[in-house]
Amino acid sequence: MRHNQLPPSAPYYYILWGTIVALYSIARYYAITYSMPTFNSASLLFLAGGILSYRHAKRDRSESLRIDKVYLVVWLLISLGILVANIAGAQLGIEYTIPITLTLYCLGAFITGLASRFWPSIAGAILCTVCVAWSFYEKDYAAQNLLMAAAVATVHIIPGLIMRNKVQTSLSKQ
Repeated sequence: MRHNQLPPSAPYYYILWGTIVALYSIARYYAITYSMPTFNSASLLFLAGGILSYRHAKRDRSESLRIDKVYLVVWLLISLGILVANIAGAQLGIEYTIPITLTLYCLGAFITGLASRFWPSIAGAILCTVCVAWSFYEKDYAAQNLLMAAAVATVHIIPGLIMRNKVQTSLSKQ
């Protein structure tokens, strides 16, 4: 598969969800560090992301590629795994929630990067692996949230911006 066959809708979701998770992680860091309420308005970012994703999917009627379905299935399963990890965090210990979540992000980035042969996703997954290792040793949950924000930038935001540029370039050549 060539770069010009990247899923046309993927950059939007990569940038949207990367930004949401990064902002949420930074907000969680501040909430923990400055003793703010545990449930804060940052949690509403996920609701907003779901609504924006749904609206974008309804509006985007472009031809769906097979790789779109791969991205969709991989990230839905990764999201389910993250939900389970967060629920299980109460039993395992909260300090393991982020390392497990980052491991799942890394796995999703590797799978989708390899499936689309998109090196920025693979590079992001490799950098995310460093954050995974660091997060297992960093037991401060507030600091782990900053690692999460950095990892999400390498896995979603930066590859999403590069992907958006490549998709726009390939569309303008058609």
